[in-house]
Amino acid sequence: MLHRCAVMHKAITILMLKLECQVIDRNPDFKMQDRDFLRRINWEKETVMVGDREYPMRDTSFPTVDPADPTALNSDEKVVLQKLVQSFRQSEKLQQHVEFLYAKGSVYHIENGNLLYHGAVPMTRKGTFAVERFEGHAYSGRALMDYCDERARRGYFVSFNYGLNETQRVRRAYLLALKTAIGCGVCFALITIFCSKEIVSMFIDRSYPAYDIAVEGLPLYASGFIFFAINIVSIGYFQSVERAQYATVITLLRGFILLTLCFYGLPLLLGKPGIWLATPLAELLTTIFIVVIYIGRKRNDKENSISLQYGNHAKEIL
Repeated sequence: MLHRCAVMHKAITILMLKLECQVIDRNPDFKMQDRDFLRRINWEKETVMVGDREYPMRDTSFPTVDPADPTALNSDEKVVLQKLVQSFRQSEKLQQHVEFLYAKGSVYHIENGNLLYHGAVPMTRKGTFAVERFEGHAYSGRALMDYCDERARRGYFVSFNYGLNETQRVRRAYLLALKTAIGCGVCFALITIFCSKEIVSMFIDRSYPAYDIAVEGLPLYASGFIFFAINIVSIGYFQSVERAQYATVITLLRGFILLTLCFYGLPLLLGKPGIWLATPLAELLTTIFIVVIYIGRKRNDKENSISLQYGNHAKEIL
């Protein structure tokens, strides 16, 4: 009996390590590349690298691991994972508890002048808020807490409806999020454009030459706020409906590939304004890419009725 329990524990641990590697690959912002342990095993020497040290392994029998592709799930592991996900999504008691947490809870809460927060707040050794990067943008302090809270809620409510095969509710939630994002983007863009002098004066004295440069450039930069909001919402949506490849591509496009090309190309074409327009153009091109994906999948759904099988339920993907 103990042997069977040990074998089961080992098999599920290997499954967990495989999935951890995949999560690390999808989220480079987590900076956990040193935790993909299955890729750090030397199968010939029967050792594993943990940090900067190499340790011998006590057990080298891993029948479910392919050394050529250690993070790949075999057919049995896929079935186990599928059933676990299905049980999690269809557990009425669990969903009631989670719904209560999202309805009443938050990442932080201020009560009677006291700050209550979940987990820990990243800090530097000097005692200031540490800056963390997620989805191509930097957050710290309260902004980081707000981002974590919003991201968790966005992922849960879309994933919850998706798991129940409520594709119409998923689409409505996505469209509602887009409308909200566009509305907020427009408001922030207009505020930034019409109040650029006041905003710049909070950081740069009016007597400095950089003040005039920033006043002229800030409205150009603000033109990308709408597309920025659309892209962030879309990244969360694709991750929630298990389309991580789309989310990864969008993140790379807006955060590195298109941004780098625009920063190099636009100043050559437009001069100084090109520097301010580089980020908005990268966001705009990313939004166009998202629209192309959306239209393409809608056409495929109509022509081929594409569906994804989960247990006994067929689910159309937007």
